[in-house]
Amino acid sequence: RDFGQGRRAERLGQHVAHPNVGASLLLPEGRQSQLYVAMPYYKGETLEDRLRRGPMKVKEAIAIAIKAARGLSALHRAGVTHRDVKPQNIMLLDDGEVKLIDFGIARLPRIEDADEPATPGTLDYMAPELFRENRGDALSDEYALGVTIYRMLAGVYPLGETPPGERPFYGPIPPLSTYRADVPDWLNDAILRTLSLYRDERFADI
Repeated sequence: RDFGQGRRAERLGQHVAHPNVGASLLLPEGRQSQLYVAMPYYKGETLEDRLRRGPMKVKEAIAIAIKAARGLSALHRAGVTHRDVKPQNIMLLDDGEVKLIDFGIARLPRIEDADEPATPGTLDYMAPELFRENRGDALSDEYALGVTIYRMLAGVYPLGETPPGERPFYGPIPPLSTYRADVPDWLNDAILRTLSLYRDERFADI
């Protein structure tokens, strides 16, 4: 699996060029003696590191969400599904840029591994269909981004944090007004739509 993950990340990082998608470096011939992926050094912190300091201002969260969505949209246009969108995999650079990183379980067009995880992703960011033999697609990426944005604004997971070894309990999601009064209705409605348990109720495009 490590080999497959490394090849995915390398191919994707070299062929999807977008300001909001992390790159991988093509090393000179003969330089690489072990299996690894070389990436540029990004000066900054992960979104998870930022969230440990507390929820964000609405304007800050929107700016990050737009850039992350642009990067995700670029992947989807290239036929790629990230499958592990979460704050740990979003880099906030010191210059204000945002990068999606970690494509170890991304699904690339025409590339499938027999040993890929049956339910790819991180538990609290996984759409319900991922537990029903769906291997992940643009709509499940959208759900994961929705969870991420919800956390940026509310400081909590939409469905609460799932204990290790259990499945998320999918049910009604509290509106963001439950946690703060400064989130506009249009933003609350958009985020809740990405988090719909029914795929056909989410946005058709990120």
